[in-house]
Amino acid sequence: MKTFFKLYFIPGVIMLFSCNTTRYTYTASPPNNPYFTQKNQSKLAAYFTSSSNHILNNNYAHGVDVQAAYSLTNHLAVTSSFFYQKEKNVYNYFSSYNKPFDSSLVMYHRNLFDIGGGYFANLNRSNTLSINILGSYSFGKFSFNDNGLDSNGTNYSRYHSSNISRWYLQPAINFTPSEVVTVALIFKPTLVHYANISTSYSPSELDYFKLSNIQNKTKGFIEIATNLQVTIPECPWLKIDFILSRVGENTGIKPGTVRKFNASLGLCVDFSKMKTKK
Repeated sequence: MKTFFKLYFIPGVIMLFSCNTTRYTYTASPPNNPYFTQKNQSKLAAYFTSSSNHILNNNYAHGVDVQAAYSLTNHLAVTSSFFYQKEKNVYNYFSSYNKPFDSSLVMYHRNLFDIGGGYFANLNRSNTLSINILGSYSFGKFSFNDNGLDSNGTNYSRYHSSNISRWYLQPAINFTPSEVVTVALIFKPTLVHYANISTSYSPSELDYFKLSNIQNKTKGFIEIATNLQVTIPECPWLKIDFILSRVGENTGIKPGTVRKFNASLGLCVDFSKMKTKK
């Protein structure tokens, strides 16, 4: 009896509570938050990003983000970035639960090109406290392939593809407690429009996975991020960046269809300080 309990009952309970039929329609990208204090400062950064996902079955959600920014005046800056992420989720179901598919391998691709700009200002004479108020427009694509076995044990294959337009406002407050450390709290209300959708899912499958909720619609998200930047003392133009982003619950899309967390680690170069060093 104990052997049966260990081999069958416990794994069955784990699978029951870990069953997830999610198809992720959105994930946060790291915010582009330049710590500018005056004219002619620059930022060129590259990040490795990882979104929240299950750790079983070799699931992952990893990508890269390349960012650039330049201060045109003592208060105005322009920004640009490119975000790409590749994701994998494996699901195993009990076919008797009346789900569309018994088991699935879902592979995602996301890309966004972003261009924007805005205002920055120092809040004290020592330049240790500042604000950014940036806005941006992004365009790109979100797609995934879904393969596996249906509830009858037959091989199936589905795909879903959508063009994405994104607009956001990004106020941030920055604090520099020392010459080598800067931290920021970033607030990022975002609108995302899904258009030109192409899919092989049936109408009932679209409804089940809540993909019908995004067809040619605009959805709102609230993203909050914290940023820690550390300057290399021997190279004042080189900085290590860590960003943690979270998407709020009230997204307008069914809970569970958004990857809520995104962590990013990267290097940032300020060419204006490199020139000063020389």
